[in-house]
Amino acid sequence: MLPPYSPTLKALYCKGPDHMSPGFPPITKTVQWAILTAVAAFFTIALILLPYPGLQNDECLFVQPLYGPVAPADKIHLFRHDLVLMLMSYLGTAKTLIYLPVFKFFAPSVWSIRLPGLFTGAATIWMFGLLLFRMAGPFAAIAGSFLLALDPSYVLTTVFDWGPVAIQHCALVAGVLALHYFHDSGSKRMLSAGFFSFGFGMWDKALFSWMLAGLVVASLIFLSPQIRRHLTPGNAVVVLAAFLAGAAPLIIYNVRNNLETFRGNAKMNAAEIWPKTVSMPHTLDGSGLFGYLVHEEWDDSPRAPQNAIERFSTAVRRIAGIRRQGWLPQALLAVLFCFPFWRRRWMPWAFALVVGVVAWLLMAATSGAGGSVHHVVLLWPVPQFLVAFGVAVAIENRRTWWRWGAALLIGLVCAQNVLVTNQYLYNLQRWGAGSSWTDAIFPLSEALGRIHPEHVNLMDWGFEFNLMALSQGVSHGVSQEKTDIRWGAEPGEHLKANENDQRLLGVFLESADQSVWVKHVEPIEVTPGSEKRFTERAFERGYEKKRLELVPDRNGREMFEIYRFVKVKP
Repeated sequence: MLPPYSPTLKALYCKGPDHMSPGFPPITKTVQWAILTAVAAFFTIALILLPYPGLQNDECLFVQPLYGPVAPADKIHLFRHDLVLMLMSYLGTAKTLIYLPVFKFFAPSVWSIRLPGLFTGAATIWMFGLLLFRMAGPFAAIAGSFLLALDPSYVLTTVFDWGPVAIQHCALVAGVLALHYFHDSGSKRMLSAGFFSFGFGMWDKALFSWMLAGLVVASLIFLSPQIRRHLTPGNAVVVLAAFLAGAAPLIIYNVRNNLETFRGNAKMNAAEIWPKTVSMPHTLDGSGLFGYLVHEEWDDSPRAPQNAIERFSTAVRRIAGIRRQGWLPQALLAVLFCFPFWRRRWMPWAFALVVGVVAWLLMAATSGAGGSVHHVVLLWPVPQFLVAFGVAVAIENRRTWWRWGAALLIGLVCAQNVLVTNQYLYNLQRWGAGSSWTDAIFPLSEALGRIHPEHVNLMDWGFEFNLMALSQGVSHGVSQEKTDIRWGAEPGEHLKANENDQRLLGVFLESADQSVWVKHVEPIEVTPGSEKRFTERAFERGYEKKRLELVPDRNGREMFEIYRFVKVKP
């Protein structure tokens, strides 16, 4: 049962705090069903895409505290248990915590790892629809829900969640929605829920500070009277306690490690803003993951459609042609063109715009971050809010052609989004996933299960944590022991071997009889040179490489090589 609608944010609809906003009737079942339809559309598309790419390394980074070694600085001992606080200085273990009960019942697999992200993304769409209804009415709620649910960048980054971004979106929308309820009702529960969500988002990934800073700046500009009215000692205590509770692991980590999150990541470079701004439209229009997540159409080894869904996707691609770019950027420009006609209704749009601009400037100015799709998409759902709100204002206009034009705009953007997503599906089922997402990771895990070595030495980047996750679902021999997966390329990383390289090389070769080595085949090596130097130095010690198996993907492309080092006569 949804909470009843209450008249909403005075300051965003009106110029002064003493004037009530025009208000909307309680949310109807029609609007609820429309938002649920958008959620169902997202879930259906995501389920179709889900099994095609292999598990990616960063996508599975969260399993490290569960199955791998953890640095002492990243954990604390509490209640007779080691609690891991952070995966990296800016990446927390919130996702690990969420997956603990999942892996209690389901072994790590492509389904158990990706389905929770789908549910998180679906919850975000639902809450976003509710927020838009409370701020702009039914038309905005329906339009915004479908714009977000069908957005290619949102769908792909959520279902595969290598950013990770799913929890970031959910924490942002949940926090804003809770504070909206607090403003209307004065409920301290909603106040604490909102700031706990913000704190939890900071722990999940400290880059959440980009969007949080945008919210703070926009609130100071547009909501200063409301902030002063709500700023009582009791509310201040609730805000502080809730935020600290949500971000507690991040705070403890930085207290113990001399503010490492801020010292190691808060490096700004204004020179990076323009190049990142030029590339940002590729995320807005959904084209940014072609050639990375999926192989391009002109690559080799196409695969014939295997089932009804793949045949339908192929037929749509044949009829519609190549569709690589959505029309969200054009929709934003169209809404901006209508801005002068909004009168007093411009303030919510301006609020969201300030949030997005401030967050983007911080993102783009952050050295070494902010340029990739999984960073830019953290701005979502601000673009969808801007378009949906503008459409709602246009539909409320009495002129019929405004209404038809607004509805047509949303319909065209959503239809084009579906065609772009279908282009990704078409490339996935015909040409397969990109090398970082190769489905060969599954036969690789099975092959290592058959060989059952005591140690697996990885000679290239890109398959450590995904292999670690998959190995938990494979029974190795009668003993049911798990294979030790370790980084093996270090003795070959330097052009000239130092003393530590020679020592490590000896350690690896001493256990050669119980070990195998794994690497990408040469054309797709991520760190070329290290494996070759390792092999040459091993040969100098009387060991030569013996290939055991080449592992292909479903398109027949050789992706991984499994081999041993065997002792030979000098």
